[in-house]
Amino acid sequence: MESKLLDKVTGAFELDLPSDLQTMPQFIEFIVPKVQPWSEDLREEKFYVGKRWVEIQDRDAWDKSFIHIFMDGGEYLFSDNGILTRKTWRYLAESNTMILETGKDTILYDLIFLNGDMMILQQNGTSRYLVLGEEEFTKKNIKQDWRMAMEALYNIYRENSKFSVWAFALVIGIALFIYIAFFM
Repeated sequence: MESKLLDKVTGAFELDLPSDLQTMPQFIEFIVPKVQPWSEDLREEKFYVGKRWVEIQDRDAWDKSFIHIFMDGGEYLFSDNGILTRKTWRYLAESNTMILETGKDTILYDLIFLNGDMMILQQNGTSRYLVLGEEEFTKKNIKQDWRMAMEALYNIYRENSKFSVWAFALVIGIALFIYIAFFM
């Protein structure tokens, strides 16, 4: 029991990604539970509607450029190296899921993370992910390397955890000061 508590306390100070993660799904499954508290819901359309979202592929060299644009009114534009296809989208707010109708398929995706820079959808019932980065954010921070996308996602956890660690350290410091001042 003491070992588990000690592991949790020391783990709070370790903010590096584990080196044993190799694939994008492994990174996603490790990172998303940590950043979930800072995720938005699909009903908050201002975070994704009308933006150009670059598909982040889990290959070292992106041989195709896929752009996804979710428009008002359920129109979904998909660009495959500039060849544009019109499709439809809608979301089910109560389950935070998105339905993409691609013409030949209708796919149910569960939202697992959304902010102004990244959106991660998981195809329902599978371990397949649709990872999207807002176009300008992707150009500046990711540069066609999915590992950089995972690092950017993990930075959300790092930035928020550092605050928690400092707040925890401050509370412990104050408690020690009070103990020393009044009981020693």
